[in-house]
Amino acid sequence: MKTTLISLCFVLFIACIKDSPQVTDSKPLPVSGTSSRVWISCEGNFGYSNADITYYDPLSGTLIQKWYSGLNGKSPGDILQSITEYNGRTVLVVNNSGALVEVNANGIKRAESKGFASPRYMYYLDAQNAYVSDYKSQYISIINPQTLEKKGQIACSGWTEGFIQGNSEVWVCNPFSNYIYCINTTNHIISDSIKLSKSIYAGVKDAHDRIWVVSASQYQNMQSSALYAVDAKTHLVVRTLPLNTTNAFSQLVLNERKDSLFFIANDVWCLNVNTLTGLPTRYIALNNVNAYGFARDPRSGRFYISDAKDYTAQSEILVYSASGEFINRFNAGVNASGFYFK
Repeated sequence: MKTTLISLCFVLFIACIKDSPQVTDSKPLPVSGTSSRVWISCEGNFGYSNADITYYDPLSGTLIQKWYSGLNGKSPGDILQSITEYNGRTVLVVNNSGALVEVNANGIKRAESKGFASPRYMYYLDAQNAYVSDYKSQYISIINPQTLEKKGQIACSGWTEGFIQGNSEVWVCNPFSNYIYCINTTNHIISDSIKLSKSIYAGVKDAHDRIWVVSASQYQNMQSSALYAVDAKTHLVVRTLPLNTTNAFSQLVLNERKDSLFFIANDVWCLNVNTLTGLPTRYIALNNVNAYGFARDPRSGRFYISDAKDYTAQSEILVYSASGEFINRFNAGVNASGFYFK
């Protein structure tokens, strides 16, 4: 039996919470069944150029720390913000180095493009165009995805962050404003904006053409977080769900049918999005986890959560089954924030 999140407050029934995992050795044991190999992007510490990738193979239990630097002789740079995959290519977005770094399927560096102010995320649009969001530049870069070179820009004041696929358009988050912005992908201009809240960093689109985002209030000292749903066709806000917590995490996860939404607000919660009136249920109880990364393996359905600890020590990765049962835990690099399934 799972607990229900009632409108503006969490009602806690301890007896319904799944047991918290016990401390185990940091080396993970092999798991059975279908699974992906995982590249875990580790930001490192700002100004130290110690970003890296932790490699994990669940089936064999293989865990390789500093995998990228071991293969290439040095770190990819300062703050590995994200990784983008398209058409068999993999690009690392290295924030404080102002660089895009392409690697092959084995993690070997192939190419690099510099000159970005403070890149955050890359969104592949088609063979001719991709977008790169930016913390400092006041615009979104348009790049050639074949060469990674800049070819244009889209004016957007403030810090631009994660991209969300709409219907024929693309949405971009802007954490320091109260808006998410709609990009017309034909003429590459911002064609609409929707006022929601500050501190929105990422989002997903469900099976019903609704875009979901959460305000991660702990980053900007806001009073509380909320979930928002926007109709991708009409651009209307169709649901606002206050969470009455200041500890909601910015990354959202959908199941394979895209009809169940998972989010972290102290614990992991699940919301059935087939209706707009349901309430979230607690799915996984987390014990004092400083959530910094959240993803779901599309092959196995397993959930991966990164605990950044104090932001200077190694991160701890928690792995749960598709049904929310604890599987294992292991260490990764400093500030592990992304999971990429191969």
